[in-house]
Amino acid sequence: MIKKLLSLTVFFFLPLAGSAQLPAEVKEAFEPLMNHMWQGAGEWGDGTVFKQEQEYRWGLNGEMIHVRTWGNVSQKGFEMGLRNEGIRVWDASSGTVLFWEYDVFGGITPGVVQVEGLDIYYYYDYDTGNGTMKLCDAWIHEDETTYLFRVGVYNEDNWEQVFLEVKMSRKS
Repeated sequence: MIKKLLSLTVFFFLPLAGSAQLPAEVKEAFEPLMNHMWQGAGEWGDGTVFKQEQEYRWGLNGEMIHVRTWGNVSQKGFEMGLRNEGIRVWDASSGTVLFWEYDVFGGITPGVVQVEGLDIYYYYDYDTGNGTMKLCDAWIHEDETTYLFRVGVYNEDNWEQVFLEVKMSRKS
């Protein structure tokens, strides 16, 4: 009986495990970020302070990506702290990499990840308070220690609006 249950478990779950694998091009794009802390500082388009640090780690034997983000945790000024934690995973049913970011304020941001070479694009809906805006966060690879981090509206290879542009550097 136990042998039969074990074989049924392997039969049903082995295909799921195989389909959960991140594509090679996604792993390749994220590899330079892995096991490092990345930091950047600047100003948003409205003049408010931007300061952020992100840490990338592999999970599930290299089939999931964990990200922890330190940034502003105050709604009244600027106070640095652990702001977000997120994951990136392959969804075989849609053929896309999905992400979820959970923030200190109780929000959850879901979206889709696309890669072009070593550049990584996060597409998600952002609630402006007056409706929803489709945004893109881009990690544009410059070299092994630097990315251009850009937040804005990106459609068909065109930045229609840019709200933030800052260099993210690997912390020593």
